[in-house]
Amino acid sequence: MPSWRVHRDVTGDVYDVLCSMYGGRWPCDIDINEVVEHVVDPDRNPDTVLTVTEKCVCDGKEVDITYCREQSSYVGSGYSRRCIVESRREERGARHHGGLNEVMWRYYLLLAARSYVVDNDRSTKCCWALARALHYAQDSVLSRKVQVVGVFGTYTSGDFHDLVEDALDTYAYGYLKPEILQRLVMEGVNAALREPPMRIRPTHEFFNPDVSVTAVIENAIKATAYTFAKFFEIINYANNRKESIGRVVRRLRLVSGIGIAVLILSILLMAALHQPGITNAMGALLIIGLILTSTWPLYRSFKESELYVLGIVNYPTGMLRIRMRRGASVITETYKPLLT
Repeated sequence: MPSWRVHRDVTGDVYDVLCSMYGGRWPCDIDINEVVEHVVDPDRNPDTVLTVTEKCVCDGKEVDITYCREQSSYVGSGYSRRCIVESRREERGARHHGGLNEVMWRYYLLLAARSYVVDNDRSTKCCWALARALHYAQDSVLSRKVQVVGVFGTYTSGDFHDLVEDALDTYAYGYLKPEILQRLVMEGVNAALREPPMRIRPTHEFFNPDVSVTAVIENAIKATAYTFAKFFEIINYANNRKESIGRVVRRLRLVSGIGIAVLILSILLMAALHQPGITNAMGALLIIGLILTSTWPLYRSFKESELYVLGIVNYPTGMLRIRMRRGASVITETYKPLLT
């Protein structure tokens, strides 16, 4: 995305238009000045990602890691095959450009909503987390590398990225006019409103990178409006469901706690008493305890993101990890957010 000035201008202008159009639907009570100030934080203090690449080399050749063993022998052949797992670790800054970094965007969006709903925060961590989510949304629309296809072949240019950023810096001021902003904000908001509030997997084309200056600034505005709208929809949903979900979870915890107590009591009684009739009764009590204890996993019928926003569970570590294959290698990316 462009300079910090454009990041801040887009953030503040989109928020003003969005709240003037949808103020009756959403509270619009966060400290927008904090959001505008901190929307550049991922550039100043970047999040990081640890990449671990593993591959299996058998007899000097790379093979699928699924079949890799430290040493495997073929019985009766007299041949011993030596296989070694090679691992390489690299920690670097989390990606901003070339499409949405969905892992970091989702993390900060949900952290902002949790801070708002659970901590009643309107001006500190809520705003800082939302600002980071907005930064990832705005940066998603611009690629670091641009492919140029010509009659003599395909070329990749990194310099073109800087040219587009420079153009955005001078172009944005003349382009951010009320009538244009309103139309683009509505497109971004409507994209969010067409989805269930807790669907946090954006697939919209305005998150895709482009090389046209007009397309980049328009997509950045839509992505910003979408992220704001998603945030407000999540907090509305969470506030409406907070009492009902909390009540169900408290009951499940109570029943599960009683089940654990019954299990412990039945085991102690069975160990202390050895009379057949009493032992049978304790066995029945043990089964009851197991049944009661098994009710706690029912909380998983709720989405993890719901429970996290409501402060019931911690952020699932699996949502900060991506595992993929590249050829015969397995690559694991573990993201490390700066704000927790």
